[in-house]
Amino acid sequence: MEAGAGDRKRDKKKKQEADTAAKATPYEKLFKDKRVETVRGGGLTLHLTADKLYLELPDSLLGRGLMITTTIEWTGDPGDGLAHQQPVPPYMVEFGRGKSDTLLCMREFAPVVIVDGSPAMREAVGRSNIGPIVASYAVKARTPDGKSSVVDVTALFVGDVKRLRPIDPEGGNLEMIIKDKGQVGGPLNQFSTLGYKFSSAAKILYEDRMVRVESCGAYSAEDEAN
Repeated sequence: MEAGAGDRKRDKKKKQEADTAAKATPYEKLFKDKRVETVRGGGLTLHLTADKLYLELPDSLLGRGLMITTTIEWTGDPGDGLAHQQPVPPYMVEFGRGKSDTLLCMREFAPVVIVDGSPAMREAVGRSNIGPIVASYAVKARTPDGKSSVVDVTALFVGDVKRLRPIDPEGGNLEMIIKDKGQVGGPLNQFSTLGYKFSSAAKILYEDRMVRVESCGAYSAEDEAN
């Protein structure tokens, strides 16, 4: 009898756990059993897990211009850039909904063109100056209050996005490396390396009216001519 009572208790506990898991929202499931570092700033929220960076974007910021800047925090070669230097111009973007609520699109922010004339003319000019879509993001979850979308922006900050590169591999200050054929091979007894790749998100910090993302970079590629 006692064994039967114990089995019933275990079955009841398992059922309760299954019911709780079934009731979990997509937002809760997204971060369940993960170590998450969360920061907020400028109306935005970032969630950093072991290998993903999620952006929690309020609906109130859709269609509004956001500025992304790149700053060199530290470097092993001052010839490629100096600490605290902003090597590329700020990148102005805006987010909007795709064809459904399950997709957010990021487009380059187009400058506002003010014209005189009828409402129809102003609308036509506005439709003729829409920034191009440069990326799209699947909505992983909606926040519990239903006011924000959560998207995975790992590739934006740790991928090879040309407009955000701290060092331009095409533009210089990179040194050709000559090695012996026995080390790397090649008919000309030489091998040159050149390139760019972000490796991982390091940490996220926050300041007043902004969210700051720090990431590490590594540089490598092959010269096809060799």
